[in-house]
Amino acid sequence: MLGIAELKENIEITAATVECPVKGCNEKVKRQRVTFKKEERFKCPMHNIYISPSTFEYPSDLDNLLWKEKADLDLFEGIKRVKRERRIARDNSEDAVSWNVFRFLERNNLVGDFLKEICNSPVINPEVIYWSYSQSQQRAWDELLKAKVEFGEATNARAAIARGSEPDLIVKSEAALFFIEAKLRSTNKTPSPTNPKVQTNYVKGGTNWWNQVFRSDFETVAIDAKKYELSRFWLIGTWIAKQLNLDFYLLNLVRSEKEKDIESVFKKHVKENHQKKFARISWEDIYGYISNSNLYGRDKGVIIRYLKNKTVGYENGKLQKAFSIPNIEDGEEAEMKEEEIKLGFVVSEFHRDITYQMEILGREHADFLGASVDRTVYTPGTFDMPLAVKKMLTEGDVDAVVTLGCIIEGATEHDEMIASQLTRKIMDLSLEYDKPVALGVPGPGMTKLEAQERIDYAKRAVEAAVKMVKRLREKT
Repeated sequence: MLGIAELKENIEITAATVECPVKGCNEKVKRQRVTFKKEERFKCPMHNIYISPSTFEYPSDLDNLLWKEKADLDLFEGIKRVKRERRIARDNSEDAVSWNVFRFLERNNLVGDFLKEICNSPVINPEVIYWSYSQSQQRAWDELLKAKVEFGEATNARAAIARGSEPDLIVKSEAALFFIEAKLRSTNKTPSPTNPKVQTNYVKGGTNWWNQVFRSDFETVAIDAKKYELSRFWLIGTWIAKQLNLDFYLLNLVRSEKEKDIESVFKKHVKENHQKKFARISWEDIYGYISNSNLYGRDKGVIIRYLKNKTVGYENGKLQKAFSIPNIEDGEEAEMKEEEIKLGFVVSEFHRDITYQMEILGREHADFLGASVDRTVYTPGTFDMPLAVKKMLTEGDVDAVVTLGCIIEGATEHDEMIASQLTRKIMDLSLEYDKPVALGVPGPGMTKLEAQERIDYAKRAVEAAVKMVKRLREKT
């Protein structure tokens, strides 16, 4: 993904051509005018991007997304079924930024914690609804479709999928409903339709709901103040929250230097109380929250770099930085890589039907914690593990070692002897080389059925290894 570190600060734009924005590229393409088009004549053959004087676009939406694991891609496919307009492949796409940032928060179970700071109360079991797509219902969110029909945006729920209000994000929790309207380059000034029937539907819908949640009439707030979009979201959001018996928050997400007065401008038109509130938040607020969080691992490094490196296109040939946060500094990339936790796995092949499952679970949990499994050594049994552990520690290319195996009870006390010697030896190696060695070897005195039930020892061992590396780094 291209950003400040990869893009030219200035590009040459003539009446006929536009220079490729990527550093070191001398290619020029024909100049686009009026509307953006993905055509070969506007494509840089070196970097495979479609270029205009103000922005560029990747060949695929996925090129502009950070999170591409199966769960992410499955969710994205669901979103595409209901989202009306998509410019996610565009460099200055607010949709792409919204997905990358909030999917990060969701992947790392931080949505509720972040929103708690805004509403000053716990946000329990939050469901993130992206552009009306409900993950629990696996379709456009029923409550939003009902509201569109109620306020005349569509004649029925089926038609409502393709038209009407579509907040960028909705978060539904046990006690509150959040509508989040995100802005990147665009503003909150949105003109109202001229059709008088539209005004009537909004004002009369929901049994004259407008009068219950607005101080100003429709013409004043939606037409004169040009807050048509925000007024729709306030109207529909408060109505849905009332049906669900939830508190309501309309959050306007903007860049820190933009629309600093939006709260005072919009609040004078609406009726707020402890159950319904409007608030301005910034992308930089989210960056600060992530930076100061206790989260550690690959995901955090990826999103921090993304926000620091993000651009929103060119203006008069000059690159526009997206957010008022520090750029990536020289050497910071290397430092971020150094902070990643590298694990080595030593896996017993004895009872491989069990240790295979432990290995898979361990790898999945390492990835979840932001650690990488850089080396794996397979040993005939658990008795053979210490030599493999020592070799990994001696070569020094991992931060910790995780041992995975199982010791099942036999007819003699052989299992107790192996468990005792293994535990003692890997503890000695950990102390000798000053690196964590985690024990993911259940037993002794264990049946095969009990071993099957304790496969999650692999997860515990990985977590212990990662925690120890973090805490030892903190001490130093």
